[in-house]
Amino acid sequence: METCQAKSTPMNPKQDLNRRPDEEPPNEETKARYATAIGSLMYLMVGTQPDIAFALGTLSRFMSQPQSHYQVALQRLLRFVKATQFVRITYRSGQLIGYTDADFGGSVLTEGAYSTPGYVFQLAGAPVTWSTKRQGEVATSTTHAEYIGQYNTILHLQWLRTFLAETQLYRSPVTNIMADNQSAMALSRNPEFHKRTKHFNVKFHYQRAVLKAGEIGLQNVPTKEQAADGLTKPLGPTAFDKFCCLLGIEASETRRKQT
Repeated sequence: METCQAKSTPMNPKQDLNRRPDEEPPNEETKARYATAIGSLMYLMVGTQPDIAFALGTLSRFMSQPQSHYQVALQRLLRFVKATQFVRITYRSGQLIGYTDADFGGSVLTEGAYSTPGYVFQLAGAPVTWSTKRQGEVATSTTHAEYIGQYNTILHLQWLRTFLAETQLYRSPVTNIMADNQSAMALSRNPEFHKRTKHFNVKFHYQRAVLKAGEIGLQNVPTKEQAADGLTKPLGPTAFDKFCCLLGIEASETRRKQT
């Protein structure tokens, strides 16, 4: 893959990753090669590349049976890594802020109809922690999927605020989480059960008590300014460039001099 053609995005937005039941199972060598590549990319994603989090998280589900179309998708991801070897996260200034989003029902993988939420927290204008993970239960609506995503984001923010307070390097009376689903935001502030939401798992309503305490807030952000958008689904070139810009990911000085 060192001489491969580079790609501008980590995953094709029109990719279908549902399992093909008629395909022959891969041999052990193929499984090992696939798992090795996933492990190497996981190191990059956890450390410095949130832009590959969704693609890698999706492809990592198939290590036990990496069918041919999963291998093709993995090769595309490697092509993207080659294209972004001169890209970096740039920190400048800014308060701690979070972004949360969710893709209802899945996009490239629709089997099971599990939604994929994602969140990212920025400090000094760039990401410091991020996550994209398939939900453990099937959401029945976009609001349901976003509501679960908000809950997980708030849990992580509580830990993050505690950690930063213990370092005595950063303190803030209120930390805002930016979300783009107004129905889910309204539900998190309403103490009443509605007919359409009474089936929601009770634990997700914990966020109401947290928001009422006042140290964490939810604010609306336009979808085009949602920095967690690329953590929930694959994006086309234009939308993906916008996603990277919102994250604070840019080409290094070395790359700019070359171009």
